[in-house]
Amino acid sequence: MNYINEEAGYGIAGHLFVIIAFVSALAAGISYFFAAQTEELSWKRMARIALGVHVASVWGIFLMLLYLLIAHKFQYQYVWQHSSKTMDMQYILACLWEGQEGSTLLWMLWHTVIATILMFKRGKWEAPVIAVIMLVQFFLSMMLLGIYIGDTHIGSNPFLLVRELPQNLNLPWTKLPDYLTNARSAGFFADGRGLNPLLQNYWMTIHPPILFLGFALTVVPFAFAISALWRKDYTGWQKPALVWTFTGIAVLGIGILMGGAWAYEALSFGGFWAWDPVENASLVPWLTLVGAGHVMLIYRIKGRSLYTTFFLSIISFILILYSTFLTKSGILGETSVHAFTDMGMSGQLMLYLAAFVYLAVMLLSVDLWLRWGYTIITLIILVAFISGNHTASMAYFMLVSVAVTIIGYVKFFPKEKNEEALWSREFWMFSGAVVFLIAGFQIIFFTSIPVINKFLHIESVHNFALWLDSVSSSEFSRKLVAANLAPGGDMVYFYNKWQFPLAVIICLLVGFGQYFKYKKTPMREFVLRTVWTFIASLIIGISAAVLIYFNRRFVLADQVTQPAYASALFWGSFLVIVSLLLIIFSGAYNRMTKKWVGETSFAYTLFISGYVLGILFAGYKVYSCFDAATSYLTPESSKAFVIAVWAPVLLFAATFAILSNADYLLSVMRGKIKSAGASIAHIGFALLLLGALISTSRKQVISQNTSRNDLTKIDSSFSNENNILITQGDTLPMGDYYVTYSGKEKDGIYVRYNVDYFERENGKGPLKYSFRLKPFIQLNQRMGNAAEPDTRHYLHKDVYTHIIQADLGDPAQQSEEWLTPKNNHIKRGDTIALSSAMLVFDSVMTSGVQPNGDISVGAKFSVYDQEFEKHTMIASFTLRGNQIIPNEERNDSLGLKLSLWKVYPADGSFDMYVSEKKSKRRESIVMQAVVFPGINILWLGCIIMFIGTVLAVLARVKQNRKKTGNETAENV
Repeated sequence: MNYINEEAGYGIAGHLFVIIAFVSALAAGISYFFAAQTEELSWKRMARIALGVHVASVWGIFLMLLYLLIAHKFQYQYVWQHSSKTMDMQYILACLWEGQEGSTLLWMLWHTVIATILMFKRGKWEAPVIAVIMLVQFFLSMMLLGIYIGDTHIGSNPFLLVRELPQNLNLPWTKLPDYLTNARSAGFFADGRGLNPLLQNYWMTIHPPILFLGFALTVVPFAFAISALWRKDYTGWQKPALVWTFTGIAVLGIGILMGGAWAYEALSFGGFWAWDPVENASLVPWLTLVGAGHVMLIYRIKGRSLYTTFFLSIISFILILYSTFLTKSGILGETSVHAFTDMGMSGQLMLYLAAFVYLAVMLLSVDLWLRWGYTIITLIILVAFISGNHTASMAYFMLVSVAVTIIGYVKFFPKEKNEEALWSREFWMFSGAVVFLIAGFQIIFFTSIPVINKFLHIESVHNFALWLDSVSSSEFSRKLVAANLAPGGDMVYFYNKWQFPLAVIICLLVGFGQYFKYKKTPMREFVLRTVWTFIASLIIGISAAVLIYFNRRFVLADQVTQPAYASALFWGSFLVIVSLLLIIFSGAYNRMTKKWVGETSFAYTLFISGYVLGILFAGYKVYSCFDAATSYLTPESSKAFVIAVWAPVLLFAATFAILSNADYLLSVMRGKIKSAGASIAHIGFALLLLGALISTSRKQVISQNTSRNDLTKIDSSFSNENNILITQGDTLPMGDYYVTYSGKEKDGIYVRYNVDYFERENGKGPLKYSFRLKPFIQLNQRMGNAAEPDTRHYLHKDVYTHIIQADLGDPAQQSEEWLTPKNNHIKRGDTIALSSAMLVFDSVMTSGVQPNGDISVGAKFSVYDQEFEKHTMIASFTLRGNQIIPNEERNDSLGLKLSLWKVYPADGSFDMYVSEKKSKRRESIVMQAVVFPGINILWLGCIIMFIGTVLAVLARVKQNRKKTGNETAENV
């Protein structure tokens, strides 16, 4: 059938670009593979041609999809699903990466840029590295194919027509040749569904491209590491990979922080960092990439931590693939506010992840027989996977992969002969990388709870859980049986409880690490360098603990005695001191043990291992004691207690990191900014943590309800402790401010509510206008309205305001409708407070008996309007025998109707209906206001960390060029 005006040619051309991209990625990958194996120039020429075709085809996909969006070709599913005619051009552009297909395309696009740069550098690593990148592109382009092989759906085609969707096939309108203009179906294609209102934010145009560039950059150290293992060149890859790694750290870091800034502005995301699973999925690869960059520095200078450089470089990219699975498979649909829904590609995403896990594990295994064994087991599992047993197959494959990785490292991977000295820079840099890895593992483990719960539903695993519960019934075993390991409760508190101690350790390492020398550091020199900044930071930390965090009472839970709580605190504090002493005297213990039993003896290994285990056990007991102390408190007090314990420690550690790196920058680097990128980045990182700590731990909700109306009567979910109701024209106290709601204004799809803030000078005198905030609600009939906050920024704080409930009507359209009458029981002297006026019951008026026997009874009211001008209204009824006949009193200028309908002779009171005209009624809003102190410290830290990382990258590039130039001169 020929469809009229369908313009299907664009879709055919776009899908052809996808097929060419898929085939050319395969061709380029194969050609570069043989070029790396044979080092023949002909293979390299062929590979470069294929790469050029691939780059052109990917850009062709991008430009074709962009044209369809700009031209509003709503017959195409992707265009109809994500765009509409009412959207600004910046949001039309953002539609490109809003969907699953578009985000995959954006990722591919950045890979083409990276591959092109690597090709033009034409170094010895060009062939193997781009071969790996083309393998990645092969899998990514497969996700855009949108073809069926039997019942298997491979990829999702972004150029699919709406009528080609499986759910639309054979519908009546698809049989109409003119379905785009036919009256029966044209309305559907007149406009698109549009972008989710939560995403119609300027951050949507800049955050995803930067974030996906960061994702794309992780492929470079991964490709270098894979190439080095492939070619058994374990050392040469570090130098070229180092610059790319720190570039990835900078770009991915700034992309994540942009997401935090967006979340701070967008009410639904729960703050600048709410530990949302999708946020976590992007954070963890950055943590491991930071670790990879630092251990690369260790290896470049000292030749240490070889395996760790490979592992962290590889795992960073693997975690990117895993985060892609989490966000695109739909498995996080119930736990994240901005994960994608399942499009039936979870199996394909699993295979994509498994392919690169297999490649990495096989190359890391080194031993030929181990590789063959791993390959055979993988093929067996693959058969089970293809048969449809996805969850169990993937779980067992990952367990086998972990086991093979451990065996390969322990038994076969080449290792350094000597360990790093305890008081050397490389040891503590390595320790920092390990802490980052631990932090990442904790985050990704609990982020993966939906995946783990799915694994627990496997029959064999479930049967084991049943057996375990029957042998030793516990809360944990019951959770295994229920296949529900989710921790529950406040997730922000849960993650902070784990991450506070790790953040403290990182800050201390960042502070001390600069003063360690490579190989070994004289202790006297080290102490003299760090003692004053340490003491200054300690004074600040103690002051903060006393003045800020411990000026509150902690409430014990029911049936908990004070001695039990005090005992847990005492032993926790005592073990902190023990742990610190064990760490401080570890060097002396090490020297003493060497002297007693010798460095090469088994006894030495046993004593050192025991000492390390003792430190770890003491640390565990510290955690256990303080955890027990929190369990003795009420839920809110336990949260406050955790903050009160760790916040001052983190404040001290972050302050120490800032001061020590600033001191290093001035005293050691002599203020040479261009060479001090690392110190500047460390200062920025510590400021970021400090700002996050202060703004979250000391944030204050100032919007306690001070109106005369109970918010719980409006909505049972509203809290008078956190929200305030303000009627238009009223001025109410709120924190250190007084606020007035002065009305709303409609701007397109946005309804903005004007809230004026007033202050008294020094808390005295008349009110003085300070500023106006305009929190708004974005109207969207298709997807629901979205409330967005407005913020007043100060140097030392932010005042953050958002709407909880409000009238969405257009203020320009004056409604002549009347509100539903409300009954009021009144007697003389009473006052009725309305939104538009105030009525005072002045007197009762009666008439004599009329000739027909009727008696008229009236109530005289003084009515004060919004300008406090006085008016008079008389409500009355006629008493005819035993019957009461109300007489409606109406005043259109005041917008009031009164109807007196019942009298109580015993006390002379009345019942009266009052109705207001909508156009005269004063509106009310329910809003929340929060003060975030020190939030700008966080944003300043973000900027400084990015600048420092960029300076470090530039210095490394300059150093590499200088070394290359020197080597060339020597060869000449």
